[in-house]
Amino acid sequence: MAILKKKEFDGYLKKLTMDSVVSIYLVYGAPFFYKEILEKLVSNISNLYKNSIDYKKIDGSDFDISSLIESIDTFSLFSTAKIVSLNNSKIFYSKKNESDLFLKVKKAYGKNEIKKAAMELLSLFSIGGISLDVFESKKKPGFSFAVNEEDKSLIDEIVAFIKQNNFVVPEKKDEQSILKRVIKRGFAKDHYLIITTDYVDKRKALFKIIKEKGVLIDCLVPEGNLYAQKKAQEAAVLESIRPVLVKNRKKLDNSAFKTMYDFSGFDLYTFFNNLEKLINYVGKRESITVDDIKNVLKKTRKDEIFQFTGSVSERDLQSALKFLNSLMENGFYSLQILSAMINIIRKLLAAKSFIKETRCNMSVNFDLFKKNIFPGILKFDEKLLNRSKEMGEALLCKTKKDAKTDLLIAGKSKSPYPVYLLLKNSQNYSMDELVKAVLILNQTDHKLKSSAVDHKIVLETALIHIM
Repeated sequence: MAILKKKEFDGYLKKLTMDSVVSIYLVYGAPFFYKEILEKLVSNISNLYKNSIDYKKIDGSDFDISSLIESIDTFSLFSTAKIVSLNNSKIFYSKKNESDLFLKVKKAYGKNEIKKAAMELLSLFSIGGISLDVFESKKKPGFSFAVNEEDKSLIDEIVAFIKQNNFVVPEKKDEQSILKRVIKRGFAKDHYLIITTDYVDKRKALFKIIKEKGVLIDCLVPEGNLYAQKKAQEAAVLESIRPVLVKNRKKLDNSAFKTMYDFSGFDLYTFFNNLEKLINYVGKRESITVDDIKNVLKKTRKDEIFQFTGSVSERDLQSALKFLNSLMENGFYSLQILSAMINIIRKLLAAKSFIKETRCNMSVNFDLFKKNIFPGILKFDEKLLNRSKEMGEALLCKTKKDAKTDLLIAGKSKSPYPVYLLLKNSQNYSMDELVKAVLILNQTDHKLKSSAVDHKIVLETALIHIM
């Protein structure tokens, strides 16, 4: 029926009626954008039915095509309509996407979600036509990407879990053909399917049938460093932040936007995270200035270690791995990087302890934080100094001097804004996860000093397990 560009989508929603809504939607492109569109689409369809909607989300990384079709066809006893969303779908993926899928395996494994990692690996095996017998015969798995020794060990451990639980490699089904037939047949009245994915193949019959029967929303943004591609990336960011600025009654002139873009680049999650920092920083003031941006984001540019620890603090694994690689390429020693990791985990633990002890509300803006919470942190730091010997021994056996400096939340500078960010970011981890991170870093320290394994792989593994 139609392919809409992202900027046309809000206009489409304004005209959406019971007569114009379609049974199938495909939203593809940048994940940041398609998640936003999915939320709006579900909300607007739900409003058409006065919220009498049965909404079922299905994770595209772990789904069975038969179960998906059953969900679409099953009627709800208590709702007028039904929406099924297939999120982060891999239905257009093929063998050439294997390396992307393996990153998902590693991420799930790093979070100790061993069953999810197993399901992801089985999905990867299915796409690649790989049998579990490959591992029993000690042959190399037939991936289309390079697998290092650390990756092989990880795969062996997950395969052992798979065998212990009698899981099997899913039958290689032609999911695209099956779904295409169901779409062609049509869904029950008032039943809707929304598919989100970062990758589509417009040559495939599935894409063509969705285009014929439904609505497609194109969230693609050109990748690359050519002038036209860069301009398109800037335009996509500018278009996306306007509603946020309006909602918060803030202004960002062209010079300020350019300065901010220089700091963040075309990384939508980083850009919006930085924008949130700036909105909190300026408080009630309307304009965000170039000076504000330089004051708040200056360390992002000057200090790669700060970028790296900031990613760890924000629990952004992809960025942390990117900055780790950059640090190693620029000559930082592995023990220097490990020291930075230890320091940020210590600070997050201290921040978490403060929040737990004082029960402070970290949903406040920066001005209120500075006025009402920060003075208590300075007093809390004094208590930490008094307990520094015991805590220093508990946390990776550092010296008294290191413990005294590293464990302070505010540090020597006593600057409130970095502390504000630290406390907010401490909520990305539970106390148990941070304590576990300490043990992981202790083991990493031992491996770096005693093992012949590539130090970069050792540090990457630690990050994946922590984040």
